[in-house]
Amino acid sequence: MDKNEFLLIQIARMYYVDKLKQNEIAKRLDMTPMMISRYLKKAEETGIVSIHIRTPWAIDMQLGKQVAERYHLDECVALDCQSDTDCSSVVAGYFADYFPTMVRDNYIIGTSWGKTIAEFALKVPYMHVTGCEILQLNGGLVSENQSMMPSAILQNLGQKLNALTYPMNAPLYVESKEIKELLMENPTNRIVKDKARVADVAIVGVSPLSWKSTTMSFTKYTEAEFDELKKAGSIGDITGIFIDAEGNQVDWSRKDASMSVSLSTITRARHVVCLAGETSKAEVLQACAKKRYFNTLITTKQTAQLMMKD
Repeated sequence: MDKNEFLLIQIARMYYVDKLKQNEIAKRLDMTPMMISRYLKKAEETGIVSIHIRTPWAIDMQLGKQVAERYHLDECVALDCQSDTDCSSVVAGYFADYFPTMVRDNYIIGTSWGKTIAEFALKVPYMHVTGCEILQLNGGLVSENQSMMPSAILQNLGQKLNALTYPMNAPLYVESKEIKELLMENPTNRIVKDKARVADVAIVGVSPLSWKSTTMSFTKYTEAEFDELKKAGSIGDITGIFIDAEGNQVDWSRKDASMSVSLSTITRARHVVCLAGETSKAEVLQACAKKRYFNTLITTKQTAQLMMKD
């Protein structure tokens, strides 16, 4: 063992085992605190120090960091999931634990809809916060699974946070731009739109362009409209707004008929969290991440691996 390696071990032991502060170690070894900080960093880089964090969740922290760095996200959590069928439950369960650590009193929280978001709203615990407000970022729909309905997600989160709730009084899709503009003048819808501009948290989901996706399954699209979306270059949607591979909103006949707060407004929130685990969503996530539609991604290891491919 050479002198430098022994010194690294000595400094690491003092800091991590003896719990001495960096300035105390510096005084003992006649060094500056900055030198001690550099030695500690080198001890980690060389493997002398290995940090293990115990968590009930199986997380690939290195992969999550790589995705976050590649797409300039604040954070990416890459959860290990055994199969695509379990992804929604795993992602929703993790975010139900994560969510209470990010919410503060008087927060304004906007939520979209989808299977994972619905599961999250059911799993999140009751929270001791005051003065929070929950906004419904999309129009409503009718589903046999009532917990999937945007209004049910809003109600569940409102109860868990003891918060005021603001629904969007409109269906998810309308027939024309003119009808949308008229409905957006509804007093409650105007409140939703105005408060969304200053939201602290926005929770969103994505879907690929597929008849099996949540968006296509729960809305009444025709085969002709589906074909039109494909020809327009759509690869899927975020909050019901269809985008292409570059993340741009596609130009199609019902482009302006989606009852949703605009993406430009949603992305103004301090924390825009996307919940999406299935591997089929990787391409849509890549496009959305490139456009900075969200800054926090909760996904699965398998999907994160696909996002790292060119």
